[in-house]
Amino acid sequence: MALFQQLVEEADVAWAFTYRDFTATVVPFSFFTIASSLEAGPSYETLLINTSKCAVLSFLLLYTFTKSNQINGIEEDRINKLNRPIVSGRVSLQGAYARYGVFTLGCLLLAFAMGVEAGAVTFMVLGDLHNFTDISSFGPAKDFTTTGGLTSGLYTAWVLGGGDKRRGINWIACLSISLLFTISIQHLGDVIGDAASGRYTTPWMLALGSNGTTGMKILRELGIFKTAPDSIMPSLLPIDNIRKDTVAHHDEIYRTAKRKQIRLDVSMERVNSRAEEPTRLGTSAF
Repeated sequence: MALFQQLVEEADVAWAFTYRDFTATVVPFSFFTIASSLEAGPSYETLLINTSKCAVLSFLLLYTFTKSNQINGIEEDRINKLNRPIVSGRVSLQGAYARYGVFTLGCLLLAFAMGVEAGAVTFMVLGDLHNFTDISSFGPAKDFTTTGGLTSGLYTAWVLGGGDKRRGINWIACLSISLLFTISIQHLGDVIGDAASGRYTTPWMLALGSNGTTGMKILRELGIFKTAPDSIMPSLLPIDNIRKDTVAHHDEIYRTAKRKQIRLDVSMERVNSRAEEPTRLGTSAF
């Protein structure tokens, strides 16, 4: 019974790490395998098996990515996402590293067993570059890396379905172009945490500011937003200058970040005071 409870707890922890990104990875990857399988023309039984393989591998890939991402994103999560397992105290940092090592190895072995190691390894390498280096601190580099990771995941899903590789690559190439220029939209809700951690994400680099005209000028030269008024021109000022010289709404962002940090400190004190009650807190074995 204790083993079953531990397995249930581990499943719940895995979901807590991944649920925010589930529909951006596991769902589209699985649909890609379905499309590839239908194109290859196997039986419905084979289609179901291929899709199940993709769902399992995609979830493991996502789990390894989100663990390393949250291990290295504690500062931002303390402001933007207080319910994440590490910053909430549900999983220790040591436990997160242990899970990362175990599931990374398991994911690699499964990918090689399925014969899709090229796409899976690419996904994991790009994920580690994103999470363990400074690439994610610069908007365009972050967007390229994230797009590359998703593209490699789609390729893996297509290969699992057995469809024509040339057709799959053509389809993925079209999607990757769209992804590259739209993927930064997901960071619009993280501006407070990005500001506090000093990340030059694309939304920050195009942050609205009355004195920031560089960003819109560049977009106008490229033929984008030709008629946008000067009053909404975004800024490409460095983060340090934004912190010191930008307009009132940026100041409000930092005040909000500070208030959230104070609330976090109070919450962590309460968590620490109840550390002797692991079952009530849902603490994992790691």
